[in-house]
Amino acid sequence: MKKNKAQLILNEIEKRTSDLPKDYFLDSKDFNYSYYSTISVANDLNMQRTNVSKCLNELVEDKILIKITGKPILYFHKKSLKKILIRI
Repeated sequence: MKKNKAQLILNEIEKRTSDLPKDYFLDSKDFNYSYYSTISVANDLNMQRTNVSKCLNELVEDKILIKITGKPILYFHKKSLKKILIRI
């Protein structure tokens, strides 16, 4: 995958994670899980889900993103998430 696509995906995940209200961790009934999924990112960036998934997994391997397994699989930007959790 080209670097510019990877950077675009990374920027999108970072934006989504930095906009995450800390209250989501305290009251999970309002948490929109699908917003942090591969399908949501792919749709919003108008990219193929398989390409986005590959890039997201590479960013997880590079320890830039955190992957939460389940259905759906969720992705968070590690540094942004750390800042949010420190504020709780």
